[in-house]
Amino acid sequence: MKKIKITGKTLEIEGEVENKIVTPTGNSAHINIQKKHIGKNLKVIYPKNVKYSWIFSNEDLSNVVKICNDYLLNKVDQKMDFDKRGSVKNIQNNTFSLHDLYQVTEMLKEVGEKKILKKILKAYSI
Repeated sequence: MKKIKITGKTLEIEGEVENKIVTPTGNSAHINIQKKHIGKNLKVIYPKNVKYSWIFSNEDLSNVVKICNDYLLNKVDQKMDFDKRGSVKNIQNNTFSLHDLYQVTEMLKEVGEKKILKKILKAYSI
């Protein structure tokens, strides 16, 4: 593992770093890069811990949190939902993992909240 510090917006990322050469086509993940950079060296970082941020309005965030909290309150066996409660809290704090996002989308599916669910699935490519 190697740490990289990016200046400008101070950001520290810990993960595996690979040196690559930019090609017009390849056999791995797709990364959009302008044509003028073809043939140049590139460092690709595979982060160890990926955290997502909420990209929709605060109103959408509060609606999702309210829907999920109501769902958890109405469940019969609330002891089994400790992980889901943590996921809702992480979403509310605006730093969450893919697992947290998955937990919340599963709750939205069970409730039948299709509009916001569709937005989330499309935006985060789930």
